[in-house]
Amino acid sequence: MHVQGPLCVLDLVVSNSVSDSYGTCKLNGTLVPPAIVKSEISWDTGSDFDSAVNGQTYFMPILSSTTECQSLVLQPTGLALGQFRRLGMIHSECNALGQLLNSAIQPRLVAENSFLRFDSEKGFVIEII
Repeated sequence: MHVQGPLCVLDLVVSNSVSDSYGTCKLNGTLVPPAIVKSEISWDTGSDFDSAVNGQTYFMPILSSTTECQSLVLQPTGLALGQFRRLGMIHSECNALGQLLNSAIQPRLVAENSFLRFDSEKGFVIEII
């Protein structure tokens, strides 16, 4: 299925701290509290934090209202240009995280081989399998 919209780098990094097993979370380079990873990402069956950590992981906002934001958590398959598999969903109230989700069209942060096309008004075209 081809979809088009904003695409943002989701950078999950394992911490050396024993007290913080989820490590750090950055969205487009902006540090976000690790609690967001624990409470606001619903991982799909067969996927978890370890599936997304230290790799190319992205999110694509799919719903944004004045009170709620939802985004897909995606990872490139490596099989074809612009092809992703879904790892889970981010469910969030539209607060600081919501503002980051809404500003996700930043093509300079997304690798050129990670999308099929880019339109400055409509966002990135990718394939989800």
